Amino acid sequence: MTELDFEEFLRYYFVESTDLEDGDKEEFQALAALPGFHWDAEDLERWGNRPSGLPVPVHRISKAAVDKTLETYAGITTADLKITNGILYLAKYNSYYNFTSDYGPGSFQPAEGVRDGDTVILRSEPVWGDGGEVIQELTLREEDGRWLIQSFTRISTENG
Repeated sequence: MTELDFEEFLRYYFVESTDLEDGDKEEFQALAALPGFHWDAEDLERWGNRPSGLPVPVHRISKAAVDKTLETYAGITTADLKITNGILYLAKYNSYYNFTSDYGPGSFQPAEGVRDGDTVILRSEPVWGDGGEVIQELTLREEDGRWLIQSFTRISTENG
């Protein structure tokens, strides 16, 4: 599962997550200087150059907590991930950052599944997503008496 959509994984991650406060000025300035920060200098000036001025909260997510979650449920850590595009990270604070305003995690309703040895693949009915109808597919692998997530993908119904 080293090809996890890490940005989506962190979108509503809440374990050891806190919001940046206006008193976290140095950390906020370092975050705003990162490539990929969502707002430009003009936006930040308009909103007072402070976290509470932004239209959405700024969430600080502990890298240690993320690694522990990934180890528990997937048998990997963030060091094993191949793609971390779109992720804001500050090594000084050992934290990832995102901007989500409402609680709204996705859902997965399996409609069918197949088991092959220690692997189970569960699929949904077609659902709307990614610009068209997709089938969600969750692959789990049994290891040492527990089920580990191997992948969660969306397959376009237009491509077969």
